[in-house]
Amino acid sequence: MKGIILFILIIASNVSFCQFRQPVVIDDDDLEHIKNIKIIDLNNDNQKDIIVSYSNNSIIWYKNENLNFTEMPAITNSMNKPVYIDYADIDGNGLEDLLVSNSADLSKIHVFKNMSDGTNWEETIIDENIPAGISRSMFADLDNDGDLDIISAHEIDVSIYLNTDGVFSNQISVANNSEYYNLVVKDYNNDGFVDFFVNSAFGLQLYTNNQDLTFTSQIITNELHALLETHDIDNDGDFDVFYRDNSQSGNIKTLKNDGVGNFSLFQSNNFNVGVVQNPSFKFINLDADTFSEVIYTPISPQEIRYRTNDGNGNLSTPNLIDSTYEYSYVTGGDLDNDSDNDIVWYAHSNFDTKRLGIIENELITLNLQDEESPRFKFFPNPVKDVLTITNLQNSKNLTIKILDIQGRLVYKNNEVPKFIVTTNWSDGLYLVQIDNTIFKVLKSSK
Repeated sequence: MKGIILFILIIASNVSFCQFRQPVVIDDDDLEHIKNIKIIDLNNDNQKDIIVSYSNNSIIWYKNENLNFTEMPAITNSMNKPVYIDYADIDGNGLEDLLVSNSADLSKIHVFKNMSDGTNWEETIIDENIPAGISRSMFADLDNDGDLDIISAHEIDVSIYLNTDGVFSNQISVANNSEYYNLVVKDYNNDGFVDFFVNSAFGLQLYTNNQDLTFTSQIITNELHALLETHDIDNDGDFDVFYRDNSQSGNIKTLKNDGVGNFSLFQSNNFNVGVVQNPSFKFINLDADTFSEVIYTPISPQEIRYRTNDGNGNLSTPNLIDSTYEYSYVTGGDLDNDSDNDIVWYAHSNFDTKRLGIIENELITLNLQDEESPRFKFFPNPVKDVLTITNLQNSKNLTIKILDIQGRLVYKNNEVPKFIVTTNWSDGLYLVQIDNTIFKVLKSSK
């Protein structure tokens, strides 16, 4: 059964509908709280699997076989409160390895090397003497020598662990004058060296790589919250930054990057998301175009929503994807190899079963015509009050649907009428679907 139509992408003479199926539960067997979800092909079968960190000390992965998911033997069952997962092929064997950090009174950084097909793991503890919780640890080439190092944000320190011939050692503290709650890593000034942002007790700070394993810090804003993400929102090749402000409503602010590491406030949107380090707020390309949308779950109501991106970074008003369960985490990836990203979700409430599941995304492309065809003619176009439809071939038993540019249904009839009143429609582009053909109609009140 199909879900709602999300939005419409017009490309040349085609129109694409991004649709979602109903949510499917893949595990509800006495689950613990989920801290992080990654979508990775662990066994090199060209199908992305689901990897989950649970609060009961375990990292579990679910093998994907044509959207049928099987719980595999745990990667670990003995890691105290695992939180954030990162991944990369660090040993060059063609398989994705995992970097996992935990948040406990005495925290550790673990690397799990994938030795075969996701069923044989070699665990190495990189650091086991961290006297504070860890928010995030990530793979990144900090010294620009061609191999991946580790950078880790602790509550009292940000440290780098250099990779020397596959061994992570030589810990270097690069920030230690505050408390650090979150971390994102990219080359923000396009000089070829990786920089990083942290949320700290001083606020949001940018650390610019001086190309010698030292960093120059700059406070961007003194607003303090844990949520921090990075993405190229306006598709200009530079990574922008997103953080939650101090408001009670959970506004997320966008800082646009000018390409050389200077940031300015671009927009503030009310997402009503939580303050956790790994928020349910992700940039996912839903329609296989060149820029990403935002999917998220607000604190209340706990449903899955999305906001479209106009390509310049401007985000739409909220649109509903699903409200079947009380969702608390959402992310996405292409689970069925059809070039559009599907959704992976976690849902729970105080009185409800905890569930892990997916929502399949199906991108449908139809032929897009102008206002005339051998079968139908629409006039006037643009239309103000009444749209006239001429059925040139007297076609029968055809359903007509009219949608706005956001994919919302504004009109439906099981027969094609001669007239449709458009007086109350908002100005803008509308798509008229008859059979498998889409026609463009413009509404204008002028």
